[in-house]
Amino acid sequence: MRDLRVRTPLAIDRVGTWATALAARLTGDPQSKVEQAYRLVYGRPPDSEESRLALEFLGHHGWAQYARTLISSNEFLFVD
Repeated sequence: MRDLRVRTPLAIDRVGTWATALAARLTGDPQSKVEQAYRLVYGRPPDSEESRLALEFLGHHGWAQYARTLISSNEFLFVD
């Protein structure tokens, strides 16, 4: 079975729209924005490794791709 969670044109469009809204809502420096994004998506702050990886990722990619990454995670998709 193929994984199509965020790969269909509609999903990509919706995530892009959400990422734009998310980026507009976040304030402060990149670290503060990552912390705000984590709280909005996961309901918790990122740990130090997650923050480091997020900032590294954002140095190479934009917020739309980062938002796609956040909502494609197991933590977002599945409840323990």
